[in-house]
Amino acid sequence: MDLFEGDGAKIDEMNRRIAAAFGFERCFSVCGQTYPRKTDSRILNVLSSIAQSAYRMANDLRLLQHDRQVEEPFEKSQIGSSAMAYKRNPMRSERICSLSRYLMADAANAPMTASVQWLERTLDDSANRRISLPEGFLCADAVLRLCQNVTNGLHVNEKIVDRAIREYLPFLATENIMMEAVKRGGDRQELHEKIRQHSMAATARMKEGEPCDLLDRLAADPAFSMTRAELDAVMEPSLYIGRCKEQVERLLADTPPVRQHPNLMVLHASNRKTSNTIALWERMAPRLQGRVDAQVVSLRNGTVADCNGCEFRTCLHFGEEGRCFYGGVIVDEVYPAIGHADGVLWLCPNYNDALAANLTACINRLTALFRTTPFYDKDLYAIIVSGYSGGDIVAQQLISALCMNKAFRLPPRFCMLETANDAGAAVKLPGIDERLAAFADKMFST
Repeated sequence: MDLFEGDGAKIDEMNRRIAAAFGFERCFSVCGQTYPRKTDSRILNVLSSIAQSAYRMANDLRLLQHDRQVEEPFEKSQIGSSAMAYKRNPMRSERICSLSRYLMADAANAPMTASVQWLERTLDDSANRRISLPEGFLCADAVLRLCQNVTNGLHVNEKIVDRAIREYLPFLATENIMMEAVKRGGDRQELHEKIRQHSMAATARMKEGEPCDLLDRLAADPAFSMTRAELDAVMEPSLYIGRCKEQVERLLADTPPVRQHPNLMVLHASNRKTSNTIALWERMAPRLQGRVDAQVVSLRNGTVADCNGCEFRTCLHFGEEGRCFYGGVIVDEVYPAIGHADGVLWLCPNYNDALAANLTACINRLTALFRTTPFYDKDLYAIIVSGYSGGDIVAQQLISALCMNKAFRLPPRFCMLETANDAGAAVKLPGIDERLAAFADKMFST
């Protein structure tokens, strides 16, 4: 108030500009030193809701796998149990339940913190939220990755499901049988009691290892006026699915559609004649034709000046205009391409366990564009080729610089890591075509 001589409009405009610089469209109506900690509670409640749904799904899958009706993915040489070699424990679903339970408990931190702030706030919130919030997101990410892995490889043992349905279908059909018997003049209450008695007797027989004889009992009871053939006619499972088909189709219709012809920006700083990463991209590109629109940008087309650290106001000024102080190929080609892209594929040769200088400079220069262009809806992909090792270190650099710092979306299995030395050696690696095909098929699939 002293700085702006009591001019509230200027204060509001200052707050708006600061918020906009960090990518926020609105400010809180009333706010002191910090935003209301109830916001943290709402955030963690969303993550807890994800965990609740994931736990329910995984727990049901564990029950169904116990009956061998459904099985989660199981690798060829996977050990199902360290003690009992014959077992196929649903370890992924168990892990989903374990992590989801942690996430639901983690969400309790935020409401407890929000509820005990003295008058305006106290500092006892800081240490807690710096752990509970990031760990909540990391845990939710792990849960969702596991869910995707399980559902992508889920196996249904249809014959076992059919056997279970056939065994218990007579019990499921009793309501329809009772209604038919009522139509034929029977008394509903009397029929209900008879079905109860016959069902209990048939169940007791099954507990002794004998087959279900419920239909024989009902056919022999004159109260139902139905023959065994007439009872067999209603033993069709499709008669008892209700609105399942309609509801599933409705759910699928409500699901956001997979992006049609997404735009992929392919970025490299290599010599096409000698680059293994470019060779792999060109080998993979035909696999994407007709599904993905790709634009290749080479940083060798011009001098790439790295960011030397502009003053904040300078960077903000150029960023608001979609430009950068240093200009060049980054502004002329990279900025427009990345603005229209749904994902960016980085072709990264491993230079001493580090990104190439031009690629590093490009990442640094994205800061100006990041001030006005959201990156959270853009996928990060990479093809990384190392001479011997260290490709994982380059992948970590990409995640740190583009996902954690610039908010790019990190899809599952976002990169290919290959090892090759001589020019052209990468495309001759055993199984490379299969790996390229699998990588291409997964792009923009989620």
